Amino acid sequence: MESELVNEFARLRETAYRDLRTHSNMKGCEHVFQYLALPSFSPGVAFDVFRKPHKELDTEFVLVKTTWRSDIDGEKFRTPVERLKHPRPLEPTMEVQLLAVPSTTLSILVNELLELKMKSAERIGLCLDGIAYELTINHSGSECSLRWNMHLADEWEGLKNWIRKADSTFNSTLPTKETNSRQEND
Repeated sequence: MESELVNEFARLRETAYRDLRTHSNMKGCEHVFQYLALPSFSPGVAFDVFRKPHKELDTEFVLVKTTWRSDIDGEKFRTPVERLKHPRPLEPTMEVQLLAVPSTTLSILVNELLELKMKSAERIGLCLDGIAYELTINHSGSECSLRWNMHLADEWEGLKNWIRKADSTFNSTLPTKETNSRQEND
């Protein structure tokens, strides 16, 4: 890629990451947590859990998956001629899906997450290639964010176990329906 295209793609990536971090909005729902994976060379994905209050029933939890289709957007930068075929500024191609996970499964994940006790991690690293992760928890009006690269610190063993369980739940679930897709029409 020529330097102008590299710079434009970097700006697009920052916009996409910002969009992923601001999570999807679910009308009438409270955001509980977001688990975000940002691989260097494949689409970034955010899993957001929302609490949906009910008057007569227990609280219902829903899971939304948002993916930045960097594979689709990257093709638009393949050559300067290809880039000319697409509008400026280019908006990230995002896919938003509501996943079919039982509310009780999500409730267990939420409770286990809120019960975790962790020490401050001593090891801090820079992620140049690989996968950067983020976990943001919203609880009782407060927010806590954790970020790490590739491997969790030894001090976060409890979180490591929770992530294995969450990954298994999130990645084995099929979408119930596509709730929103923002993709450029070419």
